[in-house]
Amino acid sequence: MHFADNTAPPQPCGIGVFSCSTTIATLNSATKRLLGGLIRILAALLAVGILALLYVKSESGDLRRQAQVGTYLRQLREIDAGWSRDLASARSDPFAAEARPRPGGQRLQAVLDALQMETAALQDPTLDMGFASLRQSFAQKQGMLEQFAQQAETLRTSLRAFLSQLGDIRHAAGDAPALRPRVGDLDGRLVSLNGEILRLYVQPAPALRDSVRSTASALQQQAEGLPETLRAPVAALAGSVEPLLEREAALGQLAQEIDRLPAGPRVVSMTDAYDRAFQAIADEKEQYRVYLAFYSAALLVFLGYVLSQLGRSYVKLNQANEALRASNENLEQRVTERTRELSEALKHLKESELLLVQTEKMSSLGQMVAGIAHEINTPLAYVKSSLSTLQQRLPAMQGVVLECLRLIQMLERGDAPDDALTAQFNRVTALVAEFHAAEGAAELQTVNTDALHGIEQISEIILNLKNFSRLDRSKVSRFDLNEGLESTLVIARNLVKHKTVKRDLGQIPLIECSPSQVNQVFLNLITNAAQATRDDQSGVIAVRSSVAPNGYVRVDISDNGHGIPDSVLPKIFDPFFTTKDVGQGTGLGLSIAYKIVQEHAGRIEVRSKVGQGTTFSVLLPVKAAQPQALAA
Repeated sequence: MHFADNTAPPQPCGIGVFSCSTTIATLNSATKRLLGGLIRILAALLAVGILALLYVKSESGDLRRQAQVGTYLRQLREIDAGWSRDLASARSDPFAAEARPRPGGQRLQAVLDALQMETAALQDPTLDMGFASLRQSFAQKQGMLEQFAQQAETLRTSLRAFLSQLGDIRHAAGDAPALRPRVGDLDGRLVSLNGEILRLYVQPAPALRDSVRSTASALQQQAEGLPETLRAPVAALAGSVEPLLEREAALGQLAQEIDRLPAGPRVVSMTDAYDRAFQAIADEKEQYRVYLAFYSAALLVFLGYVLSQLGRSYVKLNQANEALRASNENLEQRVTERTRELSEALKHLKESELLLVQTEKMSSLGQMVAGIAHEINTPLAYVKSSLSTLQQRLPAMQGVVLECLRLIQMLERGDAPDDALTAQFNRVTALVAEFHAAEGAAELQTVNTDALHGIEQISEIILNLKNFSRLDRSKVSRFDLNEGLESTLVIARNLVKHKTVKRDLGQIPLIECSPSQVNQVFLNLITNAAQATRDDQSGVIAVRSSVAPNGYVRVDISDNGHGIPDSVLPKIFDPFFTTKDVGQGTGLGLSIAYKIVQEHAGRIEVRSKVGQGTTFSVLLPVKAAQPQALAA
């Protein structure tokens, strides 16, 4: 009994230990399941958070802001172009109403303020610095334009007063017949001074200023031998020439300083900077889209693994399938949305490319229009001066004709007294002698010849411009490349007028092409050659045409400029590649030319040596292979 009493107690103790161990194990298992559930929940939340972050990061950039910035920059270019046009036309006519260059005013300030807000929102230090320089350039140009407007109006007022004083002296000398024998060739010098002053106002030139000073000096010397009534006015007129020339020279210097201001190039530079900034944002979004795609794929794989592990129960499997179906539907929707966004982005990129090409075309057009305007202004001044002189001579001619008619009528009637007939004959004789002494007929012949010459020059320029433009760019027709080269050289006359242009145009057949596009290729190549050579007669541009083998026509455009380095030569036809300073070129000219030649089933070649020059060769087929493929 004692033994039983001693061994019985351990049995209940063993049962208690087992129960405690079971409870602890149960608690540990529940804790592990709880911790596992929490970890899975946190992992799921983390995965969803990463997915949401990638989704937000891959959203498309603010296209509205990019379009708005482009609109502001285009408005700045329009304001700068308007300034250039006003500056070019401010001195076209001294007798026209006041034409002050438009300084931009509130519109410029509003555009700059709006562009500054958009720039600040991008938080790019480079853009902030560039915008500060842009605003400073426009402010400086605006101030100088206001100064130019004041000086231009002062010059116009002085010129009108000078011409009015000159006209009064001529009338005073012409209205006093007794003074004519003493004034000599005063009227001729006054007419010459009048024409030279008008030509100097329209087209300033150092040689013309020297001629004006020489004529004024001759008038100053002649004034000493004139009657008292003409001596002082003529001396005062000659003395006012030098101040007038000083004002004209100061205004020309100011116009050159305005032209050298970098407002326009700064706009182009800022456009490139904004494009780079927006492109960097787009690249970052595209990178996050790639991350999102890989991460979504990884999540789908992991989800499939989880669903396979939870597939023990039909209900759970069915629920998992429903969740997978819903996930697939969402994924298809997201893929559709991404596809639509990518399509819109691609469309926007194409529109941007068209906009950049159009910008290059407008830049070339601006240079061409400036040169044509310069070429037309000179003959137009001849025509205007000639018509003004003719208008001044018409009253004297009409007087002679009327007196002659009266004499003829008196002779026809036959009843006029001899005294009246003699008096009328003497009057006609005196008027004819006076007109002959003033060399009126010779002067009228001269001004008429000058006017016809000016009109012929203007007609030639307009005809070449019409032949050059050929507005239907997509139309294919048979075209003479020699004619296109001649028209292009006339259009680019302002660029090559200080250089030596050598033509060697051979007998070549007509080719099937788009004349306007081919002319654009020639203009780009001649412009590059002009920019690569020195601006004097030592700069040589050679244009040759010849028949090439295999049904091709060859056009070579050569220059003796600085040449192209071997490291740069393979890149010259790449879009946006340029060796010019920032703001002086878009890098699209040669790229567009290459594309046009390629679309015509031709090819363009280049040979260059540094320090010796460059030759571009364009080979075009006589018969177009696929005319319908030519781009508009």
